[in-house]
Amino acid sequence: MSSNRTSTRATLLLSKLATSGWVTRTELARELRVSESTLAAYAIGERPIPLDRQLLLASLLIAKVPPLARMGHRLRGQVLAALAYQQQETMTHMTAPVSRFK
Repeated sequence: MSSNRTSTRATLLLSKLATSGWVTRTELARELRVSESTLAAYAIGERPIPLDRQLLLASLLIAKVPPLARMGHRLRGQVLAALAYQQQETMTHMTAPVSRFK
């Protein structure tokens, strides 16, 4: 039987941050603009974290949690790439590029 829980970079970072002591759960919920029950569902992987909330999480890590700032930068890059893909701002090819080695 499969579980509906997901474990993503954002979920792992959220769980780390929630137990790190750098911010309280109340502050974290306020920073992510969600209720504490929604935050708990995100932290255990019960609900996926929307990209806009992941971007807020990344910004929080970068600005206020030095030990996790590097991971915050990685998360921000991942989220920005996902947003660009959703908005069809990335280039795709119908065929493979011409090889320079013939």
